[in-house]
Amino acid sequence: QRRVHGGGFLLCSLCRCWFVSLNTTQQNMSTSGYTPKSPCGYPAVSVYPHPTRDNFKRVSTLKYKNGNPVALSADELADMHITSPSHALSSPQHQPQHTMADSLRLSSSSKPYSPTGTGFRLKGSDGSLTNPPAWLKHDRQVLRFYAFFNEPVVESAYENFRVRKCVLHYYLEDGTLHISEPRQENSGIPQGQFLKRHRVPKAERENEFFCEADLMVGGELTMYGRTYKIVDCDPFTRTYYETELGIQQPSTEDYPGDVHTTLLETGKMRAVTKKQDDFRQYIEARLRGGAHPGMGLKQFLDFDRVVLRFYCSWDSAEATETRPFIMHYFKADDTLEIRELRNNNTGRDPFPMMLRRQKLPKSFADPAHARAHYTDADFDIGVFINVFERNFLIYDADTATRRFYEEHHGRTLHPSLAREKPQVGLPRMEPPPHNGYGTEEDSLQNFYHLVPKPPKKDIIKMLAQAGFILRYSATLVTDKPEDKHRKFVVAYNLADDTLSIFEPPQRNSGAVGGKFLERCRVKNPSTNEYYTKNDLSVGSTLEVFSHVFLIGDSDEYTRKYIASGGAAKPHLNANLVEENVKDKIRFQSTKFRDMFRKLDVDHNRLIDADELKHALEAWGLQLSDQEIFSLINKYDVDSDGKIDYHEFCLMFLPDEMHYLLRK
Repeated sequence: QRRVHGGGFLLCSLCRCWFVSLNTTQQNMSTSGYTPKSPCGYPAVSVYPHPTRDNFKRVSTLKYKNGNPVALSADELADMHITSPSHALSSPQHQPQHTMADSLRLSSSSKPYSPTGTGFRLKGSDGSLTNPPAWLKHDRQVLRFYAFFNEPVVESAYENFRVRKCVLHYYLEDGTLHISEPRQENSGIPQGQFLKRHRVPKAERENEFFCEADLMVGGELTMYGRTYKIVDCDPFTRTYYETELGIQQPSTEDYPGDVHTTLLETGKMRAVTKKQDDFRQYIEARLRGGAHPGMGLKQFLDFDRVVLRFYCSWDSAEATETRPFIMHYFKADDTLEIRELRNNNTGRDPFPMMLRRQKLPKSFADPAHARAHYTDADFDIGVFINVFERNFLIYDADTATRRFYEEHHGRTLHPSLAREKPQVGLPRMEPPPHNGYGTEEDSLQNFYHLVPKPPKKDIIKMLAQAGFILRYSATLVTDKPEDKHRKFVVAYNLADDTLSIFEPPQRNSGAVGGKFLERCRVKNPSTNEYYTKNDLSVGSTLEVFSHVFLIGDSDEYTRKYIASGGAAKPHLNANLVEENVKDKIRFQSTKFRDMFRKLDVDHNRLIDADELKHALEAWGLQLSDQEIFSLINKYDVDSDGKIDYHEFCLMFLPDEMHYLLRK
């Protein structure tokens, strides 16, 4: 509260402006019934506090839920010692300005609706709003109108004014408006926000402001000495006027035409014939002056932002590769630039600009042609250009460049030249050789992963073939006489494809027996692949860490495993092999003694594997070493690896006589 010479400050109920009323106090306003009026013509609101007020806290009957204002419930009002929203408004602490009766009187007055009015009516125990305030009801609602104004032009010979189109936005929440002008390309006028958002006063009365009732299609608004005429509005604005105000906006009007726009649309602005233009340039050249544009300016105005793009390559005799480039030719000033196309992992420094934008002379070494520069007429597909003694071949152009030559030069560029792009593979680092520590699979995990992981194993194979071992007898293939009689046992584990070699101790051999090779996976040096069970067979060689072993025989389990089809290589049926051998031997003679003598080449009364194999090969029967050893082991009663005469007879006697002959 402030007092000025017996008066005080009052508040306008419409525009919320302060004014001074002399000789007006709270007492004479309440006793005499006199209500002063503001300069706007609306009743004033006293700002004197209530005499019994001792709590200056503002009581609110609204709360916010999910960002939206919601009225408090009856229980929440009871907790605040308020029986109803009307009780909150009628309490002494909520009466700093006026009573509820004044608010109702203001809201029911015949004055035009003002979006800044604060009077609203609450009814019902639930506190529902029947006439909410404008800032709540019209939040983010904007009326949009299309208008224009005439701008005078005093320095033009062919126009007196120019039509400026603009858009007027009126904000319903606070009665403010702002005007913006759409931007036009190459207009030469600073466009954009024309009038900042604020409450615009009327020209007739400075205390009154424009409201939505003043905005009508076809009407005129005078703001700060400039008159705007509204010609149209958007659909939302028309709907708002019909539903909220009951007013229907007039139909849309057309923008008036002006000379400037008409000449631009028809293309007749500053149109002169060639004869007149030549004569004018001649007169201006004689006078050594004038404002006519030169050839450079004319070219700039006609071809501004016209860029021709060519794809070229630098074929250097010293270089071992063809480097691709892009050439940009700027038609506005006949300059060009050359940029390098960088590829990944080329090993070159990042210099993308091969030649900065400039005019390129046709010959740099010859001073007579130093002033002649390249133009767009000199370029075509397959043409070499001299870039400071560097030959660049143009092999392609983009679509816009080809269209430019067809429209302005009347010719078509040649088809693009086929340029083979080098096939650059992804760089891959080769794994380092195994250092011998641990397994190779485990060491490779440090190469493949930053955090090493244990190599995966075939668990199903390990469980299914656990304990299955193929054993072979072997000898060393060497020139050393002391190692020729050494015998070894090669064990192949089917569960994890590992090999182990054991040397049985022999008396007076000069070699310490025992474990010769720890169980591990061994690679074949010829194929660089791990040995498998198919690589082990009778008569084959096995190279293990520069030691060559000759596999001579296998145990009974290994023979049965191979005979049952466990090996990947196909083998003949044992019975079929035996029948074929018997047929070949019977064909040679009908007597056992004669057949045995033909097979016993060295006449030592024993048939070994080599004698049987060579004889069968001579008779046209090819058998593997494994099949030969299987046949000998079947009839070798004394297990000496050879067949004598009595064992040979077992092959041709019936099975019932085997027991008697053996006995």
